[in-house]
Amino acid sequence: MNEMKKILKSCNFSRLAKIFSFIAAFFLFFLSSAQLYAQEAGDHLLFGRYPMDISGGVKPIEWIVLQKNKDGSLYLLSLYGLEGRRFDDSENNWKKSELRKWLKKEFKNKAFNKFEQKGIVKGEISILTIGEAKMVFPDAGSRRLYVTPYAQKRNVPECVSCGGSSWWWLRNPGDTEHTVAYIDASGNIDAGGMPVHVDNLAVRPIIQLNLKKLERLSKNSYSVISMSGAASLQEQKNGNHKLSQPEKERKNQDIKKEKQKKAESEKNKPSSVKESKKDKSAKK
Repeated sequence: MNEMKKILKSCNFSRLAKIFSFIAAFFLFFLSSAQLYAQEAGDHLLFGRYPMDISGGVKPIEWIVLQKNKDGSLYLLSLYGLEGRRFDDSENNWKKSELRKWLKKEFKNKAFNKFEQKGIVKGEISILTIGEAKMVFPDAGSRRLYVTPYAQKRNVPECVSCGGSSWWWLRNPGDTEHTVAYIDASGNIDAGGMPVHVDNLAVRPIIQLNLKKLERLSKNSYSVISMSGAASLQEQKNGNHKLSQPEKERKNQDIKKEKQKKAESEKNKPSSVKESKKDKSAKK
């Protein structure tokens, strides 16, 4: 017993604690990095943060993995439309556009911290071309975009007859120097274009992540939320998937809108119709 006390007294517990915490952090980091490296096309990731709800509450951005490159980097496309912006005030040149400048500066600084920004290749944040949109989404149905409640508040319209989907920008020039290609709420590509000054089309960013630089980030900087984008989409069709926060808020909004419509419809009915309903209920 005395020998044990001597051994314990000779130990530097603060140093041992630091060593064990370092080892634990290393293994957690290794596991999280390995998890990110395991991502394939169709998987979903949470990376960065941006206002999502009506009140402007900041939440993680959900991305679809479009492609995993040989160097291990990933091409990611935002699952939802995050903002409503105009392309430019006059011209359709993507490199000089107001939208590109906004993505590279204001959006980047708002959505990613300084460590996350180091993982974005060349610091470039872009949007899809017509060719890329066709390659990623082979049919109009898959090209339908839903926007966050925050984007709705920022004046991005929803097409009620299309199931609540919205219009979103592509970066190809349109038929004139003042128009740019876009995808309509039904998922159809309009190469003729929309006037560049229209300020309520949704923005759907695309980024390329350098995973070697991302290794320096903490394990909380990103997380895998779905190992199969295709499976989650099928679950959505079957109605069995767990709703994400934007979907929940959108569904609640739809329910409120439906109730309001019914109330307005009842309120605006001619008095003769209301009276006939009262008479029927009285007879019962």
